[in-house]
Amino acid sequence: MPIDLKKKISTIETRLRTDLEEARASLEHAGNKDTVLEKSFRKYLREHLPRNLDVGEGEIIDTHGHCVGETKDLGQIDVIIVDEAHPAIYSRDQPATFLIEGVVAAGEVKSVLTSSEFKNVLKKSQAFKRLFPKIANGTQVFGNENDIQRFVDKRPYFLFAYESQITLEYITQTIQEYCASEGIGNREVLDAVFCLDRGSIIDFDDGNGAFQFLSADGVKCKGWQCPSSDSIMVNMLGWISCVMPKIQRFDAILPYYIVKHK
Repeated sequence: MPIDLKKKISTIETRLRTDLEEARASLEHAGNKDTVLEKSFRKYLREHLPRNLDVGEGEIIDTHGHCVGETKDLGQIDVIIVDEAHPAIYSRDQPATFLIEGVVAAGEVKSVLTSSEFKNVLKKSQAFKRLFPKIANGTQVFGNENDIQRFVDKRPYFLFAYESQITLEYITQTIQEYCASEGIGNREVLDAVFCLDRGSIIDFDDGNGAFQFLSADGVKCKGWQCPSSDSIMVNMLGWISCVMPKIQRFDAILPYYIVKHK
């Protein structure tokens, strides 16, 4: 009998909800709950991503001196996904410094998402999108043309919440208002939100990416949409697998940070 992959992936949700209940029962301090649940989420993500990828936490820098995740007001980045090109200068068990060239996606994890925390996520995602990876001559990028244009220079950023005090409609409205107030486009902030108790909301951009959402009459949907699914984790893993840039480098990343280039 063939394996039901959707059913297999959806079992992760049961484990995540169990982790949430255990954290509630055993931990009183909200910060401790967040730490435990972030670690749990990274573990499950690491188990289900391709083997050439790894997951850490901490801060991300670029060669222009920009850094995201080191300031107290925004806090560290909870989930940092790197490919095999990233030098092994980090530990899975401790916050570390990551180089944007080796990062293929990043995101936040919240035990309970509030309106104030969501605005903080928007600020952090905007700072993350300002990091500029150095792409050397001869580097090869594979994938959907729309996703290459969108996610190579500005890597994908997402939010996962175990529970949310705010609705998906409020999330959409807040994103639109934030972009308008900052004078930026949707590509300058986070790209997807996954709430275990509410559903998913994803920016499909112009509708031509590898991960698509079709209307009832088969038309590609654009912009922020809430695709229905029996499993939030199926949506999340499907989305992130499609949008992470597939990059083949023929140069080392670390020398850009330890050797001065003219």
